[in-house]
Amino acid sequence: MLVQRFRCCFANRQIERKCLTNSSHTTEIVLKNDMQSYGKSKSPFINAGPASALSIENLPTTQIQKGAEEAMKFLPAIGKLFIGLEPNGIEIDEEEKSCYISENKAICHASHTKKCVLNDRGSDLSEGQAHKQRAVFSDKPTRNEHLEQFLLFRDQEYVKEVISVLKTVKKEIKNNSWEHQDKNNENEIRKKETEKGCVDLQSLLIRCSEAVSTNDNKQAYELTSEIRKHSSPRGDCYQRLAHYLVDALEARLAGTGSDIYHELLSRQGNISDTLKAARIYHAICPFLRAWYYFSNQTIFNVSKGATKVHIIDFGIQMGFMWPSFFERLSSFGSAAPNIRITGIGFPEKGFRPGKLIEATGRRLSEYAQRFNINFKYQGIASKWENITIEDLKIDKDEVLVVNCLHGLKNVLDESIGRDNPRDKVLRLIKEIKPCVFIHGILNGSYGTPFFTTRFKEVLSKFFSFFDIYEATIPRGSEMRIHLESNILIPSAINAIACEGSERVERPETYKQWRARTIRAGFTQLPVDSTIMKKIENFVRELYHKEFFVDEDREWLRMGWKGTILFALSTWKPTDYETVDGKTK
Repeated sequence: MLVQRFRCCFANRQIERKCLTNSSHTTEIVLKNDMQSYGKSKSPFINAGPASALSIENLPTTQIQKGAEEAMKFLPAIGKLFIGLEPNGIEIDEEEKSCYISENKAICHASHTKKCVLNDRGSDLSEGQAHKQRAVFSDKPTRNEHLEQFLLFRDQEYVKEVISVLKTVKKEIKNNSWEHQDKNNENEIRKKETEKGCVDLQSLLIRCSEAVSTNDNKQAYELTSEIRKHSSPRGDCYQRLAHYLVDALEARLAGTGSDIYHELLSRQGNISDTLKAARIYHAICPFLRAWYYFSNQTIFNVSKGATKVHIIDFGIQMGFMWPSFFERLSSFGSAAPNIRITGIGFPEKGFRPGKLIEATGRRLSEYAQRFNINFKYQGIASKWENITIEDLKIDKDEVLVVNCLHGLKNVLDESIGRDNPRDKVLRLIKEIKPCVFIHGILNGSYGTPFFTTRFKEVLSKFFSFFDIYEATIPRGSEMRIHLESNILIPSAINAIACEGSERVERPETYKQWRARTIRAGFTQLPVDSTIMKKIENFVRELYHKEFFVDEDREWLRMGWKGTILFALSTWKPTDYETVDGKTK
């Protein structure tokens, strides 16, 4: 199309030249009429003299041709306008060809996978694909020996690894040139606050959210500017949180919340950084270990004597909780049951919506082989409300367990319609009749549609998380910045800056979840006293004294300084049937 357009352009110019030289009389009449009308007007841009003075017949032909030649200088050379110099319509220099081929060979060699296949040079060029980038996928699972000490829950190694991680973080700070700069920045901020009076960042943030909710953009931007003067990503927990929340408020004002949220999520795809972050999080927070132990032990309790166990894991993500499960199963030897895990996750953007789910399956298969477990895996990347019983491929002779740790908060609720997806997922779980439904939740109420109320709840809840990092990780730690900006803050950005179906962070309190789950047709089970005692012991012995674990209404609750952050519970369908104490 581009070539045809330029050809037409040049053809039209040739016709114009002939018209100018051979049909000057016709052109003169048109110009005379136009110039006479302009001459009668008092335009300052056209002389009011006789129109015949501007007649084209008074200009010599050579001058007209010269003007056309001058105009041609502004166009690229004719030879550069045409691409069709090869049968495929594309010409590539030999040097560029060789560079392209060698680069692709290097990529394929580095990927260690059969999925990257370099086509024959001739066929590649004949299809016009020479300049297209190839996606390179690696099927090789990523392992981290240090992280395994946390995932496998070997008590002695776990304690040693916690101590090792904390020493590493402190050593990083001593060798980090940022520490001195951080202290200087903090001193400058405190000096300004002393001169002008103490700045209440919480009040400024709330006032700014109120201005945003009433569309008072002028006031909102003035407040964001004021907040930025007193916030810093390397300050104390107040300054850090204010720095990120003001970004969220500005994103809402600009309408870019969804784009920023997905950009931050894409950064979480780096498996190496995620493993490092998980290692530190395990060392400073008891929440992950408590979730994993609670789920694993519950599954062991309900599957004693079974030959087949099918675990449907809603929100499996990287599957960090299952290596310890496999290791414990290996102690049963030949009596260990066959394990089948159906890992369910939300689809990712791009050409491979199930990329993370597939990688998790490969990683778990490696662990199962390592511990000699008969294991099968099925990955499903889909909106949870669209999953059917047929997709789950349930067998009648297997013990069925459903595990969901705080993933349902990302399923839309009744605010988007009467038949809301959240209740639809719960009805699906009830319909498949698991012997136990393990439900873990993030305890929060910032799923409300009222923006100012939602913002205040985000401010309160996320301050607790930032306060945990303040008490356990030095301010200069690069990994702390990674945990805050790439792991924790995306949820706050989504809750504040997104609306409608784009707002997927919709947590509820454990009391709200209790009422919703009962309405869906479930009966709550009591917390196992042995599990409760075990979690209480390791939280007290290994972690900061401000962490707490307690029980309320058959929920195991965990939090920080009196604020409930997470809760765990077990359920069974109300119409679940048993025969002689065994699942039917």
